[in-house]
Amino acid sequence: MTEAILNGYYSLVKGDDSTDFAIVPPAPYLHGYTKIKRWWNQSYDKVTYTGCALISYRDAYIVVSCDVNVLLKIIANNNDELTFNVIFKNQGDGGIRRILVCPKTELHDLVNYDDYYYDYSDKQIKRVKHGSGGLGIFGSASLDLQFAANKSLVDTISGNNLITFSRLSGANYGATYVDSDGLIKTTPVNLVLYSQDFTNSFWRNALSSSTVSSPDGGQNAYELTNSNLLFQDNINSAPANATITTSIFAKYNGTGNAEGIQLRVAGIGQNAVWGNFNLVNGSVGNTSAASGTSGDGDTWTLIDYGIEPFANGWYKVHITYTCSSATRIQFRPSDSPATDVENSTGTGIVLVFGVQVEESTTASPYIKTTNNAGGAARYENGELLLEPARVNLLAYSEQFDQWNKGNGSSVTPNQSVAPDGTNTADRVQHIGSGSSWIGQLNILTIGTEYTATVYAKAVTPGTNAQFGFSIGGTVNSDTKTATSEWQRFTWTAAATTGSFYISNGDDSYDTDVYFWGAQVEAAPDPTSYIPTSGSTVTRAADVSTSALGVDSWFNKTEWTIYSEDDNYNGFNWILHDGDNAKRYGCAINEGIGINKIFERTSTVGGGNGDISVNASTNLNGFIKSAAAMGSSANLYTNGLEGNATDPFENYPLAATELAIGFRGSYLADTFINGHIKRLAYFPTRLPDTTLQTITYNT
Repeated sequence: MTEAILNGYYSLVKGDDSTDFAIVPPAPYLHGYTKIKRWWNQSYDKVTYTGCALISYRDAYIVVSCDVNVLLKIIANNNDELTFNVIFKNQGDGGIRRILVCPKTELHDLVNYDDYYYDYSDKQIKRVKHGSGGLGIFGSASLDLQFAANKSLVDTISGNNLITFSRLSGANYGATYVDSDGLIKTTPVNLVLYSQDFTNSFWRNALSSSTVSSPDGGQNAYELTNSNLLFQDNINSAPANATITTSIFAKYNGTGNAEGIQLRVAGIGQNAVWGNFNLVNGSVGNTSAASGTSGDGDTWTLIDYGIEPFANGWYKVHITYTCSSATRIQFRPSDSPATDVENSTGTGIVLVFGVQVEESTTASPYIKTTNNAGGAARYENGELLLEPARVNLLAYSEQFDQWNKGNGSSVTPNQSVAPDGTNTADRVQHIGSGSSWIGQLNILTIGTEYTATVYAKAVTPGTNAQFGFSIGGTVNSDTKTATSEWQRFTWTAAATTGSFYISNGDDSYDTDVYFWGAQVEAAPDPTSYIPTSGSTVTRAADVSTSALGVDSWFNKTEWTIYSEDDNYNGFNWILHDGDNAKRYGCAINEGIGINKIFERTSTVGGGNGDISVNASTNLNGFIKSAAAMGSSANLYTNGLEGNATDPFENYPLAATELAIGFRGSYLADTFINGHIKRLAYFPTRLPDTTLQTITYNT
């Protein structure tokens, strides 16, 4: 690296508060192009570049200097080296001057880094490696799920979604979470069944199987011709008159006459909502009228439509609309997108993948489904949120005017902005004497342990802001005090009667508090909020797995698994062979203190074994752990080495599944209740010194 380049790099990044460029992630993840804009500052006129961008990738920063605006594709061809594919407006030499890859921890003090440069002699980008290279220790991982950094299930190494996520049973496929803006939101739900399996008979005119490359990195796309146009009727419980967005991935096939795709949605009769989309130049073609009535009397309104580029020539197209009846969706090739009308007969072929129908004003990230509708994964404060199935036993979680009331209490609905941003918080007032309570009666079982939660905010902070819970008639919580900010209050106890109450907390207090989002769960700990309106609601468990045996990242002989989580009630990951006979897992064992434990179970080769951290170690907050298996086994947690308490002989594990957040398909009733920031898999048994380094919790 030349001194001028290095000095210029330091000048750019040391003044973090005054830099003229943004730190951005590669988008969309790996194997997609990240736009790098030319950057210039007169004070750096002696530096040998005129443009610079800083890209956040895994545990490294990628500093790019360029002469012109470019699109940069980052490809991980092996564990410690990157390949860069560059597109710029005017083809020719140059474009990229220099690429520096350095660990984020060394941003201002380089020791290990990769210096990529453009070799004009053979017109190739080449690398000079310094120290252990720019990707650091995690550069040797073969699977790296950075949930907190990417808010995605996509593996940052392969760029593929290797995780099967589902929330497929129960009345509520969606689930709530606290978003980065502090508001409580609900995940989108894909109402289409078999959203990418177009061979299934649920699709009328089902397609034959295909092995065409798809946007998810697999071979899951299909060829669509007009002779077997694809459609599905009566989309799973799509609400009438709701705002619906339908989307699909599509790609120009390169042969035949079809340059585009037509989406037709809403009413089953003619003159429905439809639009044509050009897959050659990425433009919107001819579309239906803004509103109207279909041939069978359905009324509809077209709200929005659009097309956006995706990786490798794919586009995601969508239509947003309302319709007075159940939804039909239909797709067919469009030979001339600019002029084709509804039901035009095309003669060409287009590639299709991943259909989504959702109650939303925009197209959300794609959610794969099979025989049930599917809800998306949740990222609370950035981390992947995983929870067991739970039931909110309260029939009305927000409408407190529907609760039973004592004669000393009153409820005024919709008096304040609630934690979800809507004006749905109710004002509850109790007098300081008499029968002052609101409650839902005969919903509990005597002797069962329950956890109650509610969001509360004082009407006038510091005045009449007290209240209390009662789980059963005689088990009362301590007095809670609301403040000027929304807070979620909780109380756990065993029921002595069948009813739940919120009272003034003490007969001497008047109470004047805004309430929203009440919940009662038959469990010793709370989970995310489950809205109800007239009946109890079940939120299904979050299930995340990755099938093994065909994935190149998995090595059954030796490996290391790193995780960062706040899980205190179960396994944050398990490798297993389809039953309980042979498995490895990492969990919290609260039975012998709050300990991280690396467990091995086997019916052969020496029985069970485990390694745990010292029982006196306090593991509060997010925990960094690394479990290694090879010629020997070990566990490090927050930089501390574990102690083997039982034999832990090694054996090759013919695992078929990596289960994340639960015990796997062989025992699917044990789930964690927590968050995972990151999970990485190394196909080697890392040295103990490395295990200590990557788990040291600063």
